[in-house]
Amino acid sequence: MLGRDHALLGALAYLGGAPAVAHLTHTPMPPAELAVGTVVSAAFALLPDIDEPHSLVSRKLGPLSEGVSRITNKLAGGHRHATHSLLFAAMVGGALYGADRWRWTATVVVVAAGLLVMRIVIPFGAGRSGLLPLVLVAGAGYWAAIGTLPALWLALTATGGVLLHLVGDALTIEGVPFLWPAPWRTKVPVLGHTDSGRERALATLMGLGIAALLWLSVISPTVQDARTHHWQATFQSQVTRIKTQIAHARSTVTTVQHDLNQGGR
Repeated sequence: MLGRDHALLGALAYLGGAPAVAHLTHTPMPPAELAVGTVVSAAFALLPDIDEPHSLVSRKLGPLSEGVSRITNKLAGGHRHATHSLLFAAMVGGALYGADRWRWTATVVVVAAGLLVMRIVIPFGAGRSGLLPLVLVAGAGYWAAIGTLPALWLALTATGGVLLHLVGDALTIEGVPFLWPAPWRTKVPVLGHTDSGRERALATLMGLGIAALLWLSVISPTVQDARTHHWQATFQSQVTRIKTQIAHARSTVTTVQHDLNQGGR
């Protein structure tokens, strides 16, 4: 499966699944958290391909990711070996859970994930330069910095993204070694070879699904919340203005009554 499609799968699964889990566990999930989690899931759904120097994730962050990819390729035994296993997914989750003791872990991971995803999904080269990606990534990083995310959130989201990558590759003819270092590969090749017509059709459907879920779960609630706050602020402003006018009227009446009383004397 292509890197683009791995990212789409990670984003779609989080957008569709996270709100359901939050509802079942009676855990609030505001739109901002859902949006940031979607970006993190999409980014980590690309991570296993860091073992391939020519992959999307290996090229998008410049010399840093390229260097890491070359080293990982040698250590992992080539493409679709160690990094495409349940062991690797567990290592990623464990590392992030342990690193969460450092208060800036979530911020650094969210910013890196945002930079990676923005460079993939924003069209016409705007993801590589320009104000829009910087504003979006800075907003996500700020949210992660001031938030009180549970330690498990980042670890579970990242692990889920990695596992979704494995599932996506298992749908191709090449398969994946879930139980690495055991040599067996698992595959249910309903997509055929990577970048087949079936995979491109699936990518289109996933893109449409992400657009719909983003509107329903992130954009629409955010707009509605902004409208509600605006209405409440406007209403409060009107109430304050009316109270001021009433107080002024009372003061005027009191003054007139006082003048009348003085005149009657």
